[in-house]
Amino acid sequence: MIIKKINELIVSSNDIYILNIYKNHIIINDNYQGLILLNHALQVTEKIFILQHIHIYHLYQKYNDSSVLIYSPESEKFILVDINTKKHVVIRIPTNDVFSPNYYWDNNILVMTTFNDDFYQLSYIWRQISREETKKICSSFFYFWNVAKNYSVLKFYSEYQAFITQSDAEMISFFSCAQLEPIQVKNFDDGWHDVEFNNRVFMFIHEKKIEIFNCENKITLKPCDEYIFLRAKFLNNNHIIILSSKPSNSRECLLENYYLQY
Repeated sequence: MIIKKINELIVSSNDIYILNIYKNHIIINDNYQGLILLNHALQVTEKIFILQHIHIYHLYQKYNDSSVLIYSPESEKFILVDINTKKHVVIRIPTNDVFSPNYYWDNNILVMTTFNDDFYQLSYIWRQISREETKKICSSFFYFWNVAKNYSVLKFYSEYQAFITQSDAEMISFFSCAQLEPIQVKNFDDGWHDVEFNNRVFMFIHEKKIEIFNCENKITLKPCDEYIFLRAKFLNNNHIIILSSKPSNSRECLLENYYLQY
């Protein structure tokens, strides 16, 4: 494998901690008040102001549309945002239970799950639904949820009915309902805080390095001076977006775009 930096963007006076990839957009948070959209060249294309003092716990993305759902349990709010129109709707969180990253959001159906294995559907308001109704509304997702709850899941890719799981300290696996055998990786170093998968490539994010595995090949990236790695995402099969920040000042952040050839 060969990796090469394409471009970078230094962001000042902004505490960035969210990094998502959605179709043609790179999405980051704008301090604690909204979202920033960037193109693949790391140029800012839009800033969407939402509310002051919003802490984003998770960002859910609609499979086939431009909508995202911000989960902010500290504010007791969900915020439904249309990226195209920049409009948003604030919705009260319907329960004190914590919502899982595993969800279904396709066409006009949005179903969320909690870590207590409850289901909620958003129509005009949230309503709790039974397992039987969930199975009727979105049968393939219900099957995926039923499989996933038997694993120790590290990362969900709900749109593709897939997840990353860890069976023991030495083995990480990517499981997909569309394939017969999981894809596995070993020999990664301890101390990583996040993991990603795309096109048979695993990426382990540590503060002081990123390990990228493709079968038996491995590449290690180091952060720029004074920075630590926070997040990394596959932009597509050949590009990786990395978010770093300075421990001495969390409001000094760095975004980098790398080209990956294998």
